[in-house]
Parts: sequence; C-alpha cells; structure tokens
Amino acid sequence: MPERPTRPTPPATPSRPAARPPSVLPIYLTAALLFVAMTAFLGARVADGRDPALGGKKTAQVVLPKRVLVRKVIITKRITVIKPAPVQSTPGTVQASAPVQSGGGTSVSAPVYAPAPAPVYAPAPAPVQSATS
Repeated sequence: MPERPTRPTPPATPSRPAARPPSVLPIYLTAALLFVAMTAFLGARVADGRDPALGGKKTAQVVLPKRVLVRKVIITKRITVIKPAPVQSTPGTVQASAPVQSGGGTSVSAPVYAPAPAPVYAPAPAPVQSATS
C-alpha cells in the first residue's frame, strides 16, 4: 500500500499569553461622550428658543379687543307712604280716619283691624371665648 503523505509540522512558535477580557473603560468613555454631546445639542436648542416643550419664542400677534355693548338701564321707583292720622282705638279694631262716603250721602266707616304685635325675641347668647381667642 502506498504510504500517505504526512503534513509538515509547523515551526515552533512562541506561546501566546492567554486572552484578556475586554476593558469596560471604552464603554464608559463612549457613554459619557454621548451624554455630553446630547446635553450640548439640547442646550443649544433651548438657547435658540426651538424647544417644543417650552413653546419656543412666540411672535406678538395683534389681538383686537372684543366689542362690548354697554346698555344703561335706569330704573325709577316711586314709593308712596301714607301715614294714617292718630285715632283712638278699641281693642281689636281701629276706626278709619276718613269716613267712606256712599252714594246716598251717608257716611259709613269700615272697620280696620290693627296689625299683630311684633314678636319678642330672646337676647342672643354671649360669644364663646376659647383659649386661642
């Protein structure tokens, strides 16, 4: 049987040190750089007045005042008070001061009832005084 060719062996190379895990320093630096860049970008927008949350700079608009119709109403009230002449009265009835004339020339006085006496109210209680008043 024919002999199989053998592979040549590579030359001896110096052994490599074990691979180190990647450092987290580039990740932290990249995050800090992105934070500073976004803060500067948004700060510049706010300074220019282009921030939608703050509403931006508003231009002055001419606002016409509303037309108001002023209507003056003058109310005139006339109050007529008729004071009866003093009359001697009997309990329960009062005679009219002027007799009522009937068509026949005879005078008839109509009975007028006296108003009820005003109610008598009890005095109000004294105000409560506390330690803080």
